[in-house]
Amino acid sequence: MSTSTTPCGLPVLVERVLYAPIVITPEMSGLSYAVEYTDCVEVSFLRVLQLLHLDLDLLPHCQRLDLALLASRLAASDFGSQVFAFMSEYQCIEDAAWFDTEAGAEMRTRWGHLLNEQPERLVYNRPKPLDRSSYYPPRELGRFEVQANHANHIELFRMTFNDALQAEFDRDPACVWPVPLEGTRLTYQPYWSAISRFLSRAGLEVVFHVALVTRNASRNNMRLDLRINNDCYWTWDITQVMNDDVRLSGHSELTDAWSWRIDEPTD
Repeated sequence: MSTSTTPCGLPVLVERVLYAPIVITPEMSGLSYAVEYTDCVEVSFLRVLQLLHLDLDLLPHCQRLDLALLASRLAASDFGSQVFAFMSEYQCIEDAAWFDTEAGAEMRTRWGHLLNEQPERLVYNRPKPLDRSSYYPPRELGRFEVQANHANHIELFRMTFNDALQAEFDRDPACVWPVPLEGTRLTYQPYWSAISRFLSRAGLEVVFHVALVTRNASRNNMRLDLRINNDCYWTWDITQVMNDDVRLSGHSELTDAWSWRIDEPTD
């Protein structure tokens, strides 16, 4: 159990984890070659899930998932069942350094693979075949590496959780489907407000606040503040590449929130 604090002075409940390369083997993918890519979207989503399903009754002695809470929220689907089986195997929430170990690398690879091959819900990049230095990726690779666009981040929550989350989306007519790939803070805040309401519970009030959206010809950038009990805990920086080149992936990363980020931005 970490005894350190965030830049805002909050106890560190779960440490953020940085992205790293993962390798999807032929045995996992069914391809004749291995595929390598960085897991920025995948590991960020994993860490948020762990934080928001922390068993509060066990603090400060240990960090473990509240599996009963998680089970009550997951979608009644094959994917929901797979998420629960995975989380049950990794119920202990490890610190960030553990992810650099062999066991940690195996976990993040398995999690990345779990989010592969969901083309009806997610948009993917075409990552690099491990044995090729110069390439244009074949179409068969368009089912690996979740693209770091704003819509995908919302869809990850929507496909993971049950109809109660959809009911929260339905409360606000501003939540339209598919999620717009381009927009402003006002475009995306209703979705994140619905997710916040769904994930909040006694002792853990969750607020995802869209602090900033900027756009130019090549990139869409979003800064999403994750507030726990009214204090900023993490900032989720999401960069979407506005380019037809399927090799370009954008970026998704959790960063430690600083106190100045609590202030509301101005448009």
